[in-house]
Amino acid sequence: MSLKRFLIAGLCAVVSTQELALSQDMDEALSKLADNLAVQIKDHGNKKVTVLDFTDLQGGSSELGRYVAEELAVNLVMGKHDFAVLDRANLKSILAEHKLTSEGLVNPDNAKKLGQFAGVDALIIGSIIPKNTNVDLTVKIITTDTAEIVGAAKTQFKSDDTVQQFLTNPAKSANADPRTQEPPTRDFDARKASADFGALNVTLDSFRVLQNGQVTAVLLFKNNDAKNAVRVALNRNQFNNPESSVTDEQGRQLWVGDNFQGIAARDNTGHYSSPTDSAAERQAEIDEAARTSMAGATAIDPGSTITVTMTFSAQWGQVGANGSSYQLQCQFTEASKAQSGQEKFQSQTLMIQDIRPHSP
Repeated sequence: MSLKRFLIAGLCAVVSTQELALSQDMDEALSKLADNLAVQIKDHGNKKVTVLDFTDLQGGSSELGRYVAEELAVNLVMGKHDFAVLDRANLKSILAEHKLTSEGLVNPDNAKKLGQFAGVDALIIGSIIPKNTNVDLTVKIITTDTAEIVGAAKTQFKSDDTVQQFLTNPAKSANADPRTQEPPTRDFDARKASADFGALNVTLDSFRVLQNGQVTAVLLFKNNDAKNAVRVALNRNQFNNPESSVTDEQGRQLWVGDNFQGIAARDNTGHYSSPTDSAAERQAEIDEAARTSMAGATAIDPGSTITVTMTFSAQWGQVGANGSSYQLQCQFTEASKAQSGQEKFQSQTLMIQDIRPHSP
């Protein structure tokens, strides 16, 4: 009899151990899932990805879906992989700026637009499937250019009280009008804020401070030359980041990073001069480096205008913008036709100061 009880107890222990292995903790499951996805992203050669809110099988949102997406994004970044992860706050700003929603990105055309706006070449989407005492996740990696599924994964974790609370709470903006999902903004007066750089005029068309501490600015680059095109590209610093920023009256500075659309950025190609080189030789080397780094510059046809949208964010855990006046600085290189017929390169700095809210 005692032997029978011993065998039954042993069998129960084995079953319980197997159930525990299957019903792992949510954070542990998400950490392993991130590692699995990272391998697939790297193997496919994706350079920049973003994680969308997970949904149920009917496309409904929940706080659990948001939590899962946020944790995956953070785990992917902490893994220090050979690809970038677009910050989810920046994603929301970009979507709002272009009148898109995360739900609408399942449309291949909208996904392709996001790829163009933000340089994202793959989306990570997923479904949440409750099963008794567990929750299943299914995940797909989808390219923005072709909508092809290039990776997939599954995981499961136990449905404890915390998971149930997340799961039963709908996302606050789940059924809201997309127009109301944009972060609240403060519009600043951008009128008469412009500067001329030869035949090129740059005008600040709009300037907005979002509630999340980010700033969006729209610049109009107009080529007033009636005959010749000009080419422009944002300058990069030694860390390969665009040298464009906004600063409030308290000295808080926000940087654009890779969050710009409508204009190219220079390749960070350096030039190397020998101390024995003549001034003409050094200038020739500088010009050659400029030609190389400006290969992908944005062309503006005679009499035409391009629209450049920039989103500025705080870096390294600093506080976002919340000031009453701002200064915008944008450094770029202009390539125009010289009298000799050859292209000349000039580094320009747009500086607009004392940007203030609209008067009531």
